Amino acid sequence: MDYVDYERASEEAFRMLIKYRICQLPVKISAICRGEGLKLLSYSRHREAIRALGLGEHCQENEGFLYRNTIFYNDACSLQCQRFTLAHELGHHLLHNRSRLYKRDPAAQGDPVEAAANILASRILAPSFVLWELGLTDRPEEIARLCDISLSSARRRARRLESLRQGGSYRPTPQERALREQFDAYICRHRH
Repeated sequence: MDYVDYERASEEAFRMLIKYRICQLPVKISAICRGEGLKLLSYSRHREAIRALGLGEHCQENEGFLYRNTIFYNDACSLQCQRFTLAHELGHHLLHNRSRLYKRDPAAQGDPVEAAANILASRILAPSFVLWELGLTDRPEEIARLCDISLSSARRRARRLESLRQGGSYRPTPQERALREQFDAYICRHRH
C-alpha cells in the first residue's frame, strides 16, 4: 500500500471519530456503521437473505463482507473479531468503489485494498493518540481490554506505537489534536 492510501485510511478513521463525537473506548463501531447508512446482518440470523441474494459462498470463505449497503458478518466469531470485521467493511464502504463486493479475508496478505480497510479498522478501534496518551505503547493486553479488540490486533498496534516511541517520531496530526480534546476526560480518567 502506498503512503497516500495509508494517509487516506487514517484520515477517514479520524473523520468518523470526529463526526460521531466518539470520546471513549471501546468505540461503538456498530453505531458508526449504522450512522453511515449500513445495515448489519449476521450470518446465522439472515441465512435466508444471504441465500436469496446468492451470497452463501462468501459466508463460508470470510469473516464478513460488504454487499451494497449491507455488512454481513460471521457472528460465530469472537466479539472482538466481529468488531474488527465491521470496522474493516466500513473501511471498504468509505474508501472503495461501492459497486463491487468486498470480503474480509485475513489470509489476503499484500492486497492494498484489504490493507487500507485494515488500517482504517485499526485506527478507528484503537486510535494511536489515545493509546499514546495513556502510556500503553508496550502493553498489548491493556490495549486489547480497553479497545475490545483481539490480542493479536492489540499486539500489532503496540508494535507500531513502540516503533514510533523508539524513533521519537510520533507527531499527532491536526485531526488527532482535535480528537485529543474529544477524548480528554476519558484520557484523564484512564491515564497510568
